[in-house]
Amino acid sequence: MKEGKLKIKKLVSEDADTVHRLGFQEAEFRIGYDSFWSKRQLTAWFASSGDVCLGAFIGKRLIGFILVAVHNPIGKATIENIYVVPKKRRQRVAQRLRDEAMRRLGLKGVTYAVSLVSQGNLKSLKLFWSGGFVDAGGPFRWASRSLSAQEERRPPCSVSRYKRR
Repeated sequence: MKEGKLKIKKLVSEDADTVHRLGFQEAEFRIGYDSFWSKRQLTAWFASSGDVCLGAFIGKRLIGFILVAVHNPIGKATIENIYVVPKKRRQRVAQRLRDEAMRRLGLKGVTYAVSLVSQGNLKSLKLFWSGGFVDAGGPFRWASRSLSAQEERRPPCSVSRYKRR
């Protein structure tokens, strides 16, 4: 059976369950003790007209997504997540998502886009570099804090664990 053509389109609230299920499986999408975005967060994000959240679809099946948060006052976009199902990787799906997101961001007047990528994640780094991104360098770490009253408060990290190099 022949598959349909790949289409990139805006994610809508009905896509939140699938995006959550796919993203929740990815350990790389977790920051500190937080997990992937909640279904409630995704639903609200997809309803936002200021951000760019796109899905890669074959027919009605979601096979990948890119989630980009836009901060309009400074013209900055942060690419939070790019995901493609394993069976569709190495078929330029991530590049198409990236390129369409950059096109839409340009139409919104965004002046630059960033994404924090683990130094060891060469596949993601190459995806960004091939799309015109430059390596800002440096061994960066996310500092993460939940502001939710429901979240369990964890003890702060020990600064002595991280020595200056």
